[in-house]
Amino acid sequence: MNYEERVRRIISRERENKESEAARFLEKIQEKPKLCLWGLGSHGHNWHSYLKSLGIHADCVYDASPETLAAWHGKEERLAPPPPGRARTEYLADMTVLVTMRNARPLMDALRADGFYDVYAPTVNFFSFDASLRYAGNPAKLQEMERKVCNLLRLCGDDASREIVCQTVEKYFDEAHVQIDCIPNQYFVQPLVPLTDEECFVDVGAFDGDTIDAFLEATAGKYRHIYAFEMSKRNFARLSRKIQEDPRCDTDRVSLYPYGASDQDGTARYHENNTSTVFSADGTETAAFRRLDDVLRGQTVTFIKMDIEGAEPLALRGAEQIIRMQTPKLAICTYHKAEHLWEIPAMILQLNPAYKIYFRHHDKDEMETVCYAVS
Repeated sequence: MNYEERVRRIISRERENKESEAARFLEKIQEKPKLCLWGLGSHGHNWHSYLKSLGIHADCVYDASPETLAAWHGKEERLAPPPPGRARTEYLADMTVLVTMRNARPLMDALRADGFYDVYAPTVNFFSFDASLRYAGNPAKLQEMERKVCNLLRLCGDDASREIVCQTVEKYFDEAHVQIDCIPNQYFVQPLVPLTDEECFVDVGAFDGDTIDAFLEATAGKYRHIYAFEMSKRNFARLSRKIQEDPRCDTDRVSLYPYGASDQDGTARYHENNTSTVFSADGTETAAFRRLDDVLRGQTVTFIKMDIEGAEPLALRGAEQIIRMQTPKLAICTYHKAEHLWEIPAMILQLNPAYKIYFRHHDKDEMETVCYAVS
């Protein structure tokens, strides 16, 4: 069976479903009068934001850490522990509990041992969940996905890339049982992404400097310039400290920008969480955005990496001239939204047809799928 036949088989199977499992899950968690999110780490923040985007609002939240609970940014009721002598089943009687922790099983087992059964755990992250919700049981959307993915397979530069594309589509609809082939050295896969001592590396979504650290390791500390963009105030402070403290970083050859990248200048409100930012109109922080073409005008660029919570297409449009004129190596994350799997490679080739397209995956879950474009 070739790769296109494999995709058609997956889509054909999903056409038979009248309703996605994701839709049934959302129905279940709304059956009782109240919904409680239990666990307020990055997993809880992300699911809170995602459910809110679907019009589903939690009534209360809980975290075992009093500090984390007190720092919660939302308007939901902060659930206190049950009073002494009051059974937990009685305390939670009118609620459905959604355990938004990566290791949900111990808490779920404990609640069920107490006789409380309206407790559920969402998927590790919501990307495949969202794909299933929007595509499964929708013949027109599935037909569109089949056409787009089959076109993408023809663009891929090797069979390893085609395999990852097929596994990704399979995981959209069978998240629990499908694993995507995973390799190390994210963004700097050798020999796929050749590196020289003269790299001018642009890190968009630089976080706390973790990718810069990997870049310096991959290049043995030899480079021409690093340009790092990080819109989160907290992460930018961490990034700045890392650059100052790392002896491999020559501050004359490292430029830090407290911006996000987009296709136009602007601002947006957001909340901080442990590892990422959640955009919201009622956010407590404000981020600024700039076009890479403007900020880096006149600079040499040999390599661009982007991992920016689904804003990659906007940032690519804002780097149009750099990509057209300089053909830098590209490492662009595609896992934040199902359509990015095929839209981002198509956008890259529209900007510059000289590229060859590859995919590699770097995490045991569906996160960290990267589209590599090299000439």
